[in-house]
Amino acid sequence: MYNPPDYYLVDDLLTDEHKLIRSAVRQWVKRSVLPIVEDYSQKHKPLPEILMREMGTLGALGSFIPQ
Repeated sequence: MYNPPDYYLVDDLLTDEHKLIRSAVRQWVKRSVLPIVEDYSQKHKPLPEILMREMGTLGALGSFIPQ
């Protein structure tokens, strides 16, 4: 797996929770998006709506504002 260099030391700014969320989203992309994205792109079709629902389940849509 490619691990890009962190030139701006962004990882130092992230909490463990942020890193956990990033990891969960990356795993979801590998499992649900990467296998189909090329085909949909080549056929100029929008991605399936199920992906949006899955993103919502992951909490990847919208922002969270702490109290």
